[in-house]
Amino acid sequence: MIYNIINEKIATLMKGGQKQELELWRAIKTEMSNAQHAGVDVTIEANEKKVLQSMSAKRRKAADEFAKSNEPKAVAMKEQNIWEAKYLDDLAGVEPPTDPEEVRKETNCVLKTFVELKTIEDPNFNTKMIQRYTKDIIAKVKEKYPNAENSVIAGCVQVYAKG
Repeated sequence: MIYNIINEKIATLMKGGQKQELELWRAIKTEMSNAQHAGVDVTIEANEKKVLQSMSAKRRKAADEFAKSNEPKAVAMKEQNIWEAKYLDDLAGVEPPTDPEEVRKETNCVLKTFVELKTIEDPNFNTKMIQRYTKDIIAKVKEKYPNAENSVIAGCVQVYAKG
């Protein structure tokens, strides 16, 4: 369990001079402490895993935001957040989400097929109605990419609906 080794891991990293990893472990300690203060028993492995997954999701979202800029500092921060997210996924023992670009491509294919079928079924169907079927589209995309983030798929559906 991660919670039981945080302090010794931080001490080891301080001696080894591994600044990037040290900062992440300090952040893990902070998040675990915050969760404990909120009443979460982080000594239970499932709760510990949730904290780590939450931290990973936040870093993936930050990486997506930094990806919108081509400035060198933003690119470096994007890479830092991606590295941290993968590290946290490894600690939590979970598969990382599928690459958002792959998910977007698959979602767009699913959307095209879905709209074609719905148009055959109902000639009055238009693309603005597609958002009603977001859960169905998420389920279809997740058949191919089970670790895809729902927010990426839902975002594609919203963009498609706007035309």
